[in-house]
Amino acid sequence: MLKNALVATVLVMFGSAALACAAEKDDVQAAVKKLSDSGYSWKQTTEGGAGAAAGRGGGAVEGKFQADGLTWVSRTGGNNTTVFIIKGDKGAIKAGDADWVSLDDAQNDQAAQRAARGAKSFKLPTVQAATTIDGVKEFAKADDAYSADLSEEAVKQLMTFGGGRGRGGANANANATPPQITNAKGTVKVWLKDGALTKIVYNVQGTISINGQDRDINRTTTTEFSDVGTTKIDVPAEAKTKIG
Repeated sequence: MLKNALVATVLVMFGSAALACAAEKDDVQAAVKKLSDSGYSWKQTTEGGAGAAAGRGGGAVEGKFQADGLTWVSRTGGNNTTVFIIKGDKGAIKAGDADWVSLDDAQNDQAAQRAARGAKSFKLPTVQAATTIDGVKEFAKADDAYSADLSEEAVKQLMTFGGGRGRGGANANANATPPQITNAKGTVKVWLKDGALTKIVYNVQGTISINGQDRDINRTTTTEFSDVGTTKIDVPAEAKTKIG
C-alpha cells in the first residue's frame, strides 16, 4: 500500500512539473503572438562573431512593424546606414546617401543590390522568435524571465541567419557552398510584461567552417521591444512612390 502511494505521488509530481513546463512555453508563445498581432518597435544589437565571412558580429538594427504588415528597418554597420520599407512583396530601399529605389529597381543599382537581398530575405524578430521557441522543449522561469536551451538545429539556423549569407548580405551567393557548423549549442532568454514580449536574448556558440577555414563563434543577439500596439510608420513621400 505504501509503495503504491509513493509511486502515485511521484507520478503526480512528474505530471505537475510537465504541465508547468508546458504552461511556461505557452506563456512565451502567447507573448510573441501578442506582439505580432499588435505591432511594435524594436532595437537589436549583436556582439561577438568571427568576421564577416563567418557571421559577423556588431552593428545595430532598429525597426518598426505595424499590424497591417508595413515594416520599416534601419541597419547600421560601420559608417553606413541602410533603410528599407516593405509590405508584402513590395518595398523601397535607401542605401547610405543614395536616393530611394524600389526593390525591383535595386537589382540594377550597385549601391542597393546587397540591401535588396537583405530586405527580401528579412525576417521579423517575432517570426524568428516563434520559429525558435517552437523547437524549445521546456523553459525555466524566474520572475518575469524565461530561459531555455536551444536545439542544435535552432542554433545552426541562428548562426547562419545572423551572418551575411543568411540575410542576403555581402557574402550572399546562391551558388555558394553553405557553411558547415559543428559543436553547436545555445540558449534563449525572454522577458515578458503584461503578457507581451519585451526582450529576447540569444546566445549561440559553435565552430563554423567556410572554404576550409574554421572559426569559433560565440555571439549574443539582444532584441528589445517597445510601443506595443502604438507603433506608427511615417513613410517618406519619395519611398511611397516606390512601394506603390
